Amino acid sequence: MDAHADYWMETEDGEDNNGNGLIDESVRYMVALADIGQPYTCEQWGDAGITGIPLIVEDPGTIFGWLHDFYNAYPTYAILDHEMRVVDKPWPYGSTDNLIQSLYETCEEAGLCGAVSDLDGDGFVGSDDNCPNDYNPNQDDNDNDGMGDLCDECLNSAGDLNEDGFINITDIVVTVNIVLNGGIDSNAFTDCEKSNADFTGDEIINVLDIIQMVNVILGNSIQFCNCNNGNLELNKISGNVEASFVTQSNDLIVNLDASHSFSGVQFMIPGKNTDINLLDNSHIKLEINYLNNATNVLAYSILNQPFDSKKATFTIENGSQLNTQEIEIIVGDTHGRGMELIKSNNGSVFQKGPYIFELSNIYPNPFNPTAEISFSLAESGHVTLMAYNTNGQQVGTIFDGYQENGLHSYSWHASNLPSGVYYIKLSDGINQQFKKAILLK
Repeated sequence: MDAHADYWMETEDGEDNNGNGLIDESVRYMVALADIGQPYTCEQWGDAGITGIPLIVEDPGTIFGWLHDFYNAYPTYAILDHEMRVVDKPWPYGSTDNLIQSLYETCEEAGLCGAVSDLDGDGFVGSDDNCPNDYNPNQDDNDNDGMGDLCDECLNSAGDLNEDGFINITDIVVTVNIVLNGGIDSNAFTDCEKSNADFTGDEIINVLDIIQMVNVILGNSIQFCNCNNGNLELNKISGNVEASFVTQSNDLIVNLDASHSFSGVQFMIPGKNTDINLLDNSHIKLEINYLNNATNVLAYSILNQPFDSKKATFTIENGSQLNTQEIEIIVGDTHGRGMELIKSNNGSVFQKGPYIFELSNIYPNPFNPTAEISFSLAESGHVTLMAYNTNGQQVGTIFDGYQENGLHSYSWHASNLPSGVYYIKLSDGINQQFKKAILLK
């Protein structure tokens, strides 16, 4: 082993002990004090004469497992790559220089081995140089993203989409267009524009970012952004808003009634709808865009003025046949914090916060003879989970009683039933859902 260490050892004059030229100290030899029964000294095991730096892994025996080989010899050798993975345990040590050379080249390609040079001559090398190919002795990095300003195409200035040093109405206009055209997933805008439009730093671009940017323009204090990669709090849920859907002739009316003032609303409505109107609230700007068979709607105030009386009524013309559970709504208060939604359809609540009334899953399906039934509830109350055969006869009661809102799961044991198709019904007295379950014995 010492001969191989000599071959790879770097010396002060740039040649190894055999005159083979400069290798690199990235190749290291480590030894372990694993044979605790021997009176070897640290100097002997550390092999300081070879590496110049004693590298000793102190481990009273547990290292035996990965150093041990199939000859039951101990201690033996292990060769690790630059990710500290064991790639070989040669015994005897033999000729391993080709393997080490290959590992070294892989490590070098990853930029983790090899002598590091100051390519741009600015006095900084390696990870200390935030622009390794550009001369920047001051290492300026105004957005603190680890990439120097000289080579940073995106200055990551939250809210400043055109990077002119200011957050103003032009930045709001571009952010609005980003939201209406798909948000963070839009292909119509650069990564820099989208990064700066994500004012809150939550990797989502929506009406909350717009409200907070408006507050900056107005000189209001911002408490919930992640500006310039800082450590401020992200959006918090603030209060709640009841969103009730009511069909009226061919139209769908959406009434919003909030616990406190709000100044921005965003909708995502499946399909193309000819018109969407906002009742009263003439100070609120309403913008609509149709994209990928969906209607994106923004309602906000450029002066951050709240909706009248903490209420808003939107009319979706010819929307009476829409699935209200597929309509996404975001409501932001005047600080740009999201508000918890309580959704109801003609008076029946089907969603509260993240929870909806849904019979979500039967697993496995087909099953034999036990299936796990999962469901979620928007509101706490009395619910029933029943099983029926194809004749509509009740054949099992899975659950019948009071249940808190949230996610739930119960097992259905059908060992007493014949193979066939069954239907599971979830009901809270107002809402109900069915799912098919197949029993195969």
